[in-house]
Amino acid sequence: MQPALTTTAQVLHDLGLAAGFGGSLFGKISLAPAVRVIGDKSERNKVIDQAWAGYKWVNLLSLGAAALTWFTGRTKISGRMLGKDARAAVVAKDILIGVHTVTLLGSLGLGAYIGSGSAGLVPVQEGHVPAPETPPEKARAVRALRVLSTVNLVAMAGIIGVTTFLNQRAASSWKWRALSAVLP
Repeated sequence: MQPALTTTAQVLHDLGLAAGFGGSLFGKISLAPAVRVIGDKSERNKVIDQAWAGYKWVNLLSLGAAALTWFTGRTKISGRMLGKDARAAVVAKDILIGVHTVTLLGSLGLGAYIGSGSAGLVPVQEGHVPAPETPPEKARAVRALRVLSTVNLVAMAGIIGVTTFLNQRAASSWKWRALSAVLP
């Protein structure tokens, strides 16, 4: 039987990853292209800006839940007991969470910059694709946001994959089962 605190932390970690990945994936493949149905290119970005203004809190909370539970656990467990490949996966996950953190915060900052001074009315073809009439500095920011958000999505997918690998490795490790018996 897995201890309640450890189980709760794992659930929060997984929910954080799911909320962050799912929202970002929806934004990239559904919301961003869907705004093309809006005739006014400036209004397109306004809709995107409003949608992400609400979801940014979910993204921040999901990052917090995933990172806090992971790094809290990391203060106690290095992954060495699961073998060399698991130890490498633990380090890879540390790096991926760092990349996720930097790219999410960068995306939030760029999103705020793009909408600043214009009430969000920056012309775009669709989300992350500037229109020909987009001011050059805002167009650069829109393109940079496209790159950052893509890297963020890939990092989250990597975190989910590494987490699955580590969970499977832990489930088959007698050392991990022995340790988890004494965890809170």
